[in-house]
Amino acid sequence: MTHAPQFGDAAAVAKKISIPPRPEALETITLELNKSDPDIGRIVAAIKKDVTLYGAVLRVVNSPAMGLQSAVTSIDRAIMLLGLKKVYSLTQVTAIKMGLSKSLKMDRFWDSATEVAEIAARLAHEVSGVSTESAYTVGMFHDFGIPLMMQAFADYRVFLQTVNENSLLYLPAEETDRYGFTHYDVGYELGKAWLVPPTLNLAIKLQPQIDAVFNDKIAIDDLDTIKTLLVLLEMAKNISGVYRKFWRMNQAHTGSSIDPMLLDHLDISEAEFFELRDDYLSGMDKA
Repeated sequence: MTHAPQFGDAAAVAKKISIPPRPEALETITLELNKSDPDIGRIVAAIKKDVTLYGAVLRVVNSPAMGLQSAVTSIDRAIMLLGLKKVYSLTQVTAIKMGLSKSLKMDRFWDSATEVAEIAARLAHEVSGVSTESAYTVGMFHDFGIPLMMQAFADYRVFLQTVNENSLLYLPAEETDRYGFTHYDVGYELGKAWLVPPTLNLAIKLQPQIDAVFNDKIAIDDLDTIKTLLVLLEMAKNISGVYRKFWRMNQAHTGSSIDPMLLDHLDISEAEFFELRDDYLSGMDKA
């Protein structure tokens, strides 16, 4: 029997969590991207009016990962190289960071989110049929409820530190018991407010219900796409986690797998995943 996906109390989230408002520049970009023929000139003008967004786009396009031989100083050129959808995700993330308290020290969180997003996008291109932009957005937004929880609850950072790897499975239940909802609920509400496409936002929301999704116990539209996005996200988180915990210590990577049921969705065996992961890790270590 299938059932609808479980959602936290949206009213409770709205009462306790301050969702950052979208800046005017992002409103303009969203409006244009929803058109069949976006006006690139309007998007460029909107970004140029916001110094922070302008700087963020140029930093990414000129990063070592892009491998450009000469620096890009034009937003028009940056959009052409990065693509509209990636620029949109980038401006969303930058605007959210701007809307958070300056007292939050979250550099490690943002670095990790970016790493997962980049890996997910690369995996999408290599082993799936979903767009790299969709995988990038899901990877970047997958834990965005965490900084908002930290901003709302003074004890949340310490609470997270008490949750070790063996109990991460129970994190949503522990969050609900303590705060009335989970950081996935918060992330989902943020995604709705910031107009993250519904299918992508639902994939982000359903992370703690992934077993139910893959056992077809949840009735949702675009089920196959959501399954693919969840697998890519799990693979990306796994690769990033192994890199940060083990690779620099030259330990073996034959453990820390993910559920074979998830890999089966992309016709990838566990051995193939280990090989793929080691290829990624090797490249990341050289970067």
